[in-house]
Amino acid sequence: MAVSIIAGLILGHYVDEWAETKTPWFTFTGLIVGAISGFSLLIRLTKRKDDYKSDESNKDTDAR
Repeated sequence: MAVSIIAGLILGHYVDEWAETKTPWFTFTGLIVGAISGFSLLIRLTKRKDDYKSDESNKDTDAR
């Protein structure tokens, strides 16, 4: 999660330098996109872990 936020910040900063903007709009945009990406990854990993747990509990129930 932190990697995507940092990557968004760095990429946005470089675009700001390249475009020679006076305000850091691309840096802010990179931060927001990185945060959204990080949180969506966190949500997907949490759902995957929950699915894994429910699959194992179903196997335990079926074995009895």
